[in-house]
Amino acid sequence: MDPGNHAGATFEQRITEEARRFDLRALLEVLHDRGYAREDILFEGAREDATSATIVEAIRFRDPPARGAVITLNLGLFSDGTLLPSYFLEVIEDSPDPERFHDFIRFFEHRLCEGYMRAVYPEDPGGPYGDYQRALGAFFRMLGLGSVSTLQWLWQLHFPELKVRVTRRAFASETASHAFRTGESRLDGTGIIGRVYPWEAAGFIVDIIAEDETDEKGRPWPGLVRARMSARLLPLLDPFRIPLLVRLVVLYHASWAKVEASLAEAQGYLGYERLRDAAASPHTMILYRGVTGERRAGEGEQGGMFLYKHFVGGSAVSEAEDVVRNLRHVLGTKRGAGYFLRSFGLTDVGYRTQEEMVVTLMTEIEENIRLYEPRVELVDMDEGYDDDGGRAHLEVRLRLRSTEERLALVVDLATRTFDFRAETKDGPSGPGST
Repeated sequence: MDPGNHAGATFEQRITEEARRFDLRALLEVLHDRGYAREDILFEGAREDATSATIVEAIRFRDPPARGAVITLNLGLFSDGTLLPSYFLEVIEDSPDPERFHDFIRFFEHRLCEGYMRAVYPEDPGGPYGDYQRALGAFFRMLGLGSVSTLQWLWQLHFPELKVRVTRRAFASETASHAFRTGESRLDGTGIIGRVYPWEAAGFIVDIIAEDETDEKGRPWPGLVRARMSARLLPLLDPFRIPLLVRLVVLYHASWAKVEASLAEAQGYLGYERLRDAAASPHTMILYRGVTGERRAGEGEQGGMFLYKHFVGGSAVSEAEDVVRNLRHVLGTKRGAGYFLRSFGLTDVGYRTQEEMVVTLMTEIEENIRLYEPRVELVDMDEGYDDDGGRAHLEVRLRLRSTEERLALVVDLATRTFDFRAETKDGPSGPGST
């Protein structure tokens, strides 16, 4: 069609004349944008003598006042390469009124083409999985991210232009929760002689290797890799809580540290730029170190500050809200890894029995409240049980020293999560405003 005639042609005329240039998905999106619902669109297969290199063969629109479109595809029961035997087609053509049979068979062709669309584009509404994103998440969890090969595939998929190398490594950590305490520890094999108990958690090192310091557009690789990792990869890995060390390795450098005269126009920064060696040596930069899924203060976000309301929140933050905020940061920190004080936070792993986990949690919660939140006092601490008699949660009752207001901290032992609830005389009554 002459481009000069497009201005005078209607939308339907232009689509009809250019139908074979469309991909099927793109054609459906265009029709949807023009107000054609999926129920207004019918599919039919092209006749056997109509061959084409494209899936879309033609489209015709219904005459007003009816609204709808019929898309002819090079698929279906009568198209080229049909599964129907040739004698079946000959019987139809020799019948007195073959067009009536064609009208009948178009219903099944429409259903077949609809099934093809759902199979090729399962993410569309009404697809075979229902909630497609939830199905993707279920398939992703089935991969087993505790293996080197799976992580290698995942990181290489997100960084195709760079080389990725994944290796397994044990990450050392320490905890003081197993140390013997006079009058508290039990002689059941759960305690140790000495204050610190070292242990190792299996983790992975991800090396992302770049030949040059910048990409083809001159953008530094550290910022690009960190942004892509934070936006796409880490959200996928958060539920698995994997100890991870991500490093960017630059093989060749374009700038080197140098000592210059004080009057020189361009000044270097010795100690920040690389020192040039006799042989080429790679430069390694750590982009991420920690356990995926653990809360990290982001850019522009306030960290775990004590007395938050006196420095940031102002009078809009109550004393109880400030206490809850502080305890969330303290108890949400992994002991021995998230802060320089050894007693700060809760031990995350290393338990051999549930009894040991409950005893350790109760001891560490009491210790953290006593040391890092003096505005409340611990009233009591009880264990809650489920219908089968197993331990389900811990209930920690607190009282503000200044206002006598009561708070309840409930720790779910199955998921190792905690929440604050309103406290009544009979115990926690449900989620509170804090």
